Amino acid sequence: MRPIIRSVSIIILLLVLALVYFWNTDKKNERNEVTDFNHSATMNIQVIERYKDNDRFSGFGVKARNVNTPFQEFYITIEDERVYNLIEDEKEYFVNVTWESQGTQPEISGKSTKLLQIEHLDSEQ
Repeated sequence: MRPIIRSVSIIILLLVLALVYFWNTDKKNERNEVTDFNHSATMNIQVIERYKDNDRFSGFGVKARNVNTPFQEFYITIEDERVYNLIEDEKEYFVNVTWESQGTQPEISGKSTKLLQIEHLDSEQ
């Protein structure tokens, strides 16, 4: 009877140690996990091209270039088809966009952003 109790005690001890190990490993991964940061920017852009892509984005978007330094190119997704229809290629607009990134660096180049607000810049004024 004694060897059975000893075997059961060893198995229970091993299970407890395994549970403690996996619990600590999980907590360590939570502390090291990189969080997403939300960024937003207001800038003058020039529309490079318009596109409709129902698979990758919300369906409508433009590829844009910041007309001021640092002259970054990025994508803007547009949720409203009516707004998309008013945007023209090679025209300049004043936009407010938002995007997510991992870490605190707000790099926008090559990212997909979401349009918050847009205004056409009249070059005739």
